[in-house]
Amino acid sequence: MWLFAKHGFLSIVQHRNQPSVLMVRARVADDIRYYFPQAQILVNDAADYRYCANIRRGDVVARIAAITAAIDYDKFKPAIDDHDRRAPYTNPQIE
Repeated sequence: MWLFAKHGFLSIVQHRNQPSVLMVRARVADDIRYYFPQAQILVNDAADYRYCANIRRGDVVARIAAITAAIDYDKFKPAIDDHDRRAPYTNPQIE
């Protein structure tokens, strides 16, 4: 699952060997830190998503529910305060 949020872009998938754990992955470590500040972030320079944290499924579900409950805008892109982040979110040609 991809999660585009005001403070980060995350890729979330099931851990290959631990079904009760989700791998929260990002290209920017601070994206994981913002939403999961207690997570231990692993670094893999060869991976598509350089940063990864293995987090209990229930913790991820609870955090995503809280993110959803905190939505306070009627348009997503203008709600992004970080202008460096807004550009790639609004123009798919920019990475």
